[in-house]
Amino acid sequence: MKRQLRDLTVRGLEVYVKSNLLIPIDAVSSYLHSNDPVVSLAENTDKVPVLVVVCLNTKRAKRLTDEWAALEQQANWGSIFPAVQNLLLAARALGLGTAVSILPLFYEAELVQLLQLPNYVKPAILVYVGYPLSHFSEPKRGPIESFIHENKW
Repeated sequence: MKRQLRDLTVRGLEVYVKSNLLIPIDAVSSYLHSNDPVVSLAENTDKVPVLVVVCLNTKRAKRLTDEWAALEQQANWGSIFPAVQNLLLAARALGLGTAVSILPLFYEAELVQLLQLPNYVKPAILVYVGYPLSHFSEPKRGPIESFIHENKW
């Protein structure tokens, strides 16, 4: 299972790199064979102790009215990402390292088949959980004034 998830992730990495406007087309091959942390994590997905594919159960997502349809997708996915953030914070509090990836989602149909998800369950994000190879460094944060706005942009 982990090897197959790794293969989907690596294939997704290739799609991501080829479509990334920040990576010149003539640098794609060298990037895919680099020691970049994203490349390394993708290639070693099967070696990570715990892999969590967080999913949305659309049967539990209820539309209240037809007007709700305009925001239904955002509202449903909006419930997933706070849960993922809580998972990341809880893992960190336990001394575990985490990373997230959308790379296998480039092959969503194959991911759904691999995990044998029913048609009403949609994969959202892959979470890697394991013991870090080194100590956590302090987060690098800019001054809050550089990204928080009051009343207007």
